[in-house]
Amino acid sequence: MGVRIYKRTSAGRRNSSVNDYAEITHKHENRREKSLCVPRKSTGGRNHHGVTTSWWRGGGNKRLYRIIDFKRNKDGQAEIHNIEMTAGQGGKLVRSAGGVARLVAREGDWATIQLPSGELRQIRTACRATIGQIGNLDHQNVRIGKAGRNRYLGWRPHVRGKAMNPIDHPMGGGEGRSNGGRHPCSPWGQLAKGGRTRSPRKGSTRRILRRRWSVRYGLVSLKGRSG
Repeated sequence: MGVRIYKRTSAGRRNSSVNDYAEITHKHENRREKSLCVPRKSTGGRNHHGVTTSWWRGGGNKRLYRIIDFKRNKDGQAEIHNIEMTAGQGGKLVRSAGGVARLVAREGDWATIQLPSGELRQIRTACRATIGQIGNLDHQNVRIGKAGRNRYLGWRPHVRGKAMNPIDHPMGGGEGRSNGGRHPCSPWGQLAKGGRTRSPRKGSTRRILRRRWSVRYGLVSLKGRSG
């Protein structure tokens, strides 16, 4: 896909660019394939109880979701994406725009996959994946240009905790500007940084042959741990 840049008719246009979506629209009619799209319901960040669980979302234009088949049935391919971690579960790895992984080796019931981050991970050969590289390679090159375009996408303004009053956030208040006075936390006091997100009981790190940060620092691990 290409990135389209408009004439500088205003301050918002001057610093913005858009994606032309040439790969997923009809060449002559310049419209999307409706049979592969379904309406996307907007939740506004609320769960089924109506309680806000994801803040700073709401509004925006009506959007369509392009149907993706996360379960594929093909064997023996090279570059892949949308990879399963458990057979039949559906694709979990390498699903963002422009992402691609490579099948490095296959031995017995395990295949070695090189992820975009540089991490080497073993996955069972019974798991499925999609052939090739994900499209929309220019997604990272699109410039929003103005705050209104984020509102079109459903993203509302994000307020920092230390900019609030003490009654609204644990990091709020104080005389003049402050740095919070404590470790970053949620409005309910739960620590926001530094916590581990992977469960040690599920063992998702056992099959990592090389960490993603090992490539950056020149370290190599063969047992799932840095050497």
